[in-house]
Amino acid sequence: MEEKHAYLIMAHANPRQLSLLLKLIDDPRNDIYLHIDKGSSSDFKLHFSPSLAYSQLHIIPSISIHWGGWSQIECEIKLLEAAASSATTYSYYHLLSGMDLPIKNQDTIHDFFHKHSGKEFLACWFTEENNTFTNDLYERLRFYYPLQDLTPRLDTISPRISKLLQRMLHINRIRDKTFKLAKGANWFSITSSFAEYVLGHQQFIRKYFRSSLCGDEIFMQTLLVNSPYRESLWQDVHNQNLRCIDWERGKPYTFRADDFMMLTQSKAMFARKFDERLDNTIIEMVQEHVGE
Repeated sequence: MEEKHAYLIMAHANPRQLSLLLKLIDDPRNDIYLHIDKGSSSDFKLHFSPSLAYSQLHIIPSISIHWGGWSQIECEIKLLEAAASSATTYSYYHLLSGMDLPIKNQDTIHDFFHKHSGKEFLACWFTEENNTFTNDLYERLRFYYPLQDLTPRLDTISPRISKLLQRMLHINRIRDKTFKLAKGANWFSITSSFAEYVLGHQQFIRKYFRSSLCGDEIFMQTLLVNSPYRESLWQDVHNQNLRCIDWERGKPYTFRADDFMMLTQSKAMFARKFDERLDNTIIEMVQEHVGE
C-alpha cells in the first residue's frame, strides 16, 4: 500500500497563487486540509478556484488568525485534528502557508520521506545554557500576553507596558517548570506518531502557550525535545524542516526570478515565501520546474 501524506495549509491571501499550490501537490498519495483566515478579503473565495484531480480537499471552519497569538497554535491544532480524525492513515503531515511552494516534484518528495521514514523534520533550536536565546524563550512564556489576538502586529507598546506591570508584580507563569524550552519556525513535516503525541498533549499546550508570545514557534519544539521523539529529529541543522527560507534578506525574504537557480539547487523540499503581486515570474518558473 502506498504511503499517504496530509498537507495542512494556512492561507490568508493570494487565492490564485493558493490554487496553484494545491495543483502542485495534487497527487493520489496526498490529501489536503485547508484553513482560510476568517480575516481574508471578501473576494478571496471568488478568485479561489482549485481544480484537483487526485487529492481530497478538506476545508476546515475559519477562525481569525493574529500574528504571535494563540489563534496560530489553535489553527495548527485544528488542522492536525482534522487530518488525524480521517479514516486515512498518513505517514507524514506537512504544514505549509498559502505563500509556500514545493520545489521538488511529488515523486522526489515521497521518495525522500520513505527513505527517511520515522524522522521528524522540525526546525528546533535549544541550549542547556542560560543566555540571550534562553532568556528570550523564558520571557515569551513567563508573562501573560492576552492581547496578542486583539492588537495589531505593529503594536509594540501594549506588550511592553503589560510586561513592565507584570514584572513589578513578580508574575512568572513557568516558575516551577521542569521542562526544557526550544524554538524554531512553525512549518513542519512530522510523522503521524508525533502528530498524535502533540494532539494528546493539548492540556499542556493550553496551559503554557495559550497566553504566550509567538508560542507557535515554541510549543511543538518544546514538546519534541522533552519527549522520546527528540532522538528522531532530523539532524541537518541547515535544513531541519526541509524549507528553504531566507531570513537574511527579509522577514522572511520573498523570492524573485533571480533566485530560481538557488531554489532548484536547494536540498529543501519546499520554499517560502512567494508573492504573485511582487514577482509572478518566479512562481511560473517553479511551476514548470516541479511539473517536469
